[in-house]
Amino acid sequence: MEEIRKYFDGLYQLDDENWELIGSCFQKTVYKKGEVLLAEGDVCDFVAFVESGIFRFFHLKEGDEKISGFFFENDMMSNYPSFTNREPSTYYIDCMKDGAVWKIKKEDMVRLFEESHQLERLGRLMAERLFAMIVRRLESFVYETPEQRYQALLAKGSRLIQEIPQYMLASYVGVSAETLSRIRKRITV
Repeated sequence: MEEIRKYFDGLYQLDDENWELIGSCFQKTVYKKGEVLLAEGDVCDFVAFVESGIFRFFHLKEGDEKISGFFFENDMMSNYPSFTNREPSTYYIDCMKDGAVWKIKKEDMVRLFEESHQLERLGRLMAERLFAMIVRRLESFVYETPEQRYQALLAKGSRLIQEIPQYMLASYVGVSAETLSRIRKRITV
């Protein structure tokens, strides 16, 4: 729970009373590799903080996985459109490496936001951070080539490069595995 508080403090420092309110609502769940946290068609009713493991966010298109994101330790994860609008998810979230998450349910968040201005502000700041991250990802597909997206991952020293299989990384960058292999060869020559 200390890591969750550090994450929240990076956005907005809660007083002890509000931390106790929100902290008491988180429930720890352990997942094994391959387990599904959210399936297409389910309504996402949680926001989760990743304590350990690796999780991926993807949808299926004509039987092919199209990966939109990965979540590592100290990341928050959810399917935000499904969560906020209570609509069926068009995405999956599954566990790629055994791990644990701390989940808070939608109904608890709504109640807390009604009870506390600090918690409502924290929720808004979390939504703003998520929105900015999604816009940056979308802009990378509009303004950058796949090679530039891959080089950006390299430049950041991204954990994706070390811990994600190449075929999944290719999907995340938006190319086939063969194209990513050619990009990698051009960069290393």
